[in-house]
Amino acid sequence: MTKSITLYLMPTRDKETNFRRFSAGSISGLISVLFTYPLEVFRVRLAFHTKFPEQSNNSLLRSFKQIYHEQATDSRPASGLTPNTNYYFKQYPILKFYRGFSATLIGMIPIRFLAPRTIPLFIWLTLEYI
Repeated sequence: MTKSITLYLMPTRDKETNFRRFSAGSISGLISVLFTYPLEVFRVRLAFHTKFPEQSNNSLLRSFKQIYHEQATDSRPASGLTPNTNYYFKQYPILKFYRGFSATLIGMIPIRFLAPRTIPLFIWLTLEYI
């Protein structure tokens, strides 16, 4: 994913800038986490059920259904034109698998920039000084 976005943003060597590298890494990270985040929520829920067996459903399908049918925890009333999260969770139940997604996105942007840059740096340092 990173290679195709990098080639799109920087088709030639002279177009390669730090901002475009940052953008390519960040965009690829955001796209990948978009698809893997619901699986991570499901994995954490299964780990919780394993840790507390008295609350366990002992079934993958039951855990999936439990997340899908959960009620929203937002108790704030809707104000004006903006409905509260209960409305969105009832209208689009799949959104329940994306709770906490915005915090993950904010954390993903610097990580996806730094990780691809540090590995080549360490390889260069190793080859140069060791």
